[in-house]
Amino acid sequence: MDEETKKNKSKKLLIIIILCVILAIIVGVIVFLLTRPKNVEEDKFKNVVRDVVKIEKLNNFVKTGMYNDFGYKGLAYDFAKGINKLSNNQKNLFALQYVINIQPVFEKVTPDNLAEKYKTDPVLGDFSKNMQSTSSRTFEKEYEKLFGNEPKYDENSLIEFNTCPSVYKLDTRIKRIYLSNECKNDGDSILYYKTYNYKYENDHYYVYQYIGLMENRKEGEEKDTFKTVNSNEVIDVEDFFGNESKFETLIWEFDNNYNFIRTYIN
Repeated sequence: MDEETKKNKSKKLLIIIILCVILAIIVGVIVFLLTRPKNVEEDKFKNVVRDVVKIEKLNNFVKTGMYNDFGYKGLAYDFAKGINKLSNNQKNLFALQYVINIQPVFEKVTPDNLAEKYKTDPVLGDFSKNMQSTSSRTFEKEYEKLFGNEPKYDENSLIEFNTCPSVYKLDTRIKRIYLSNECKNDGDSILYYKTYNYKYENDHYYVYQYIGLMENRKEGEEKDTFKTVNSNEVIDVEDFFGNESKFETLIWEFDNNYNFIRTYIN
């Protein structure tokens, strides 16, 4: 065998060895990917809902339920602590929050649209008070969309909710709800939330949120206090936003038709 033939054989052998090594590496990587334990972050985003229409439906409900500010707690604290059934009053309050805070459908009360019988009312007749009104039919329609049946309510029950704007008067004859903007924003805490995932599993939708409570700093304190809502654990941060994962996770569950089932802490 001449020298040239030996060199060619050596080159072929080297190429075969290199190819075998590359193949072994590829097979090893594939086996590793198929057999390695599931990462928590990967599992968190499995079955993620990405359809914007579905997300909007879920988000409208969640935003309504979590609406609160420094002067008004609403239903947010109930949902944040976990709930699996809404009472008649809670459903009425929920629909009212939706109509006046999330998808506001009302108009300013003026001499032109105020019913004649209310022109002498000390509140409605004082147009400097910036009163507003909405149709009770709108409230009823939104309630039916949310919960599938007709609401049961009266003037007193709506007034007692103390929303902002708050209900001043319900006129069932002309189907108007009159609202007052004179709200008291003097609370010392607010419930923050951040939605970070939407999933669909076993014919149910799930919405994932981080939730936390901020208490305004008291006299002599250097900063606001941040706490978990349920365990009341103080979280040493300057702000909820940017540190959301240090707080509790609230999960909302809905059926296949977007009907609310429950909330619970994970």
